[in-house]
Amino acid sequence: DDNLDPQMLTATVAAWQGGALPLSDMVARFKRDGLIDPEKPDEEVLDELNDMSGDVDLDDDAEPGAN
Repeated sequence: DDNLDPQMLTATVAAWQGGALPLSDMVARFKRDGLIDPEKPDEEVLDELNDMSGDVDLDDDAEPGAN
């Protein structure tokens, strides 16, 4: 079973927030596990994340939350 359990979901987000996992990899994992519509283009997902929080940095090389 490749679905994310609550602990793996938390660990995945924490890895992204800590800079150990690129945002694109987190989005890909969430698409694979059905948390994000796999048909939705990545750019649309990133735009929605940015609109929701205002803190999501779309540059994978930058630290998460840095504007």
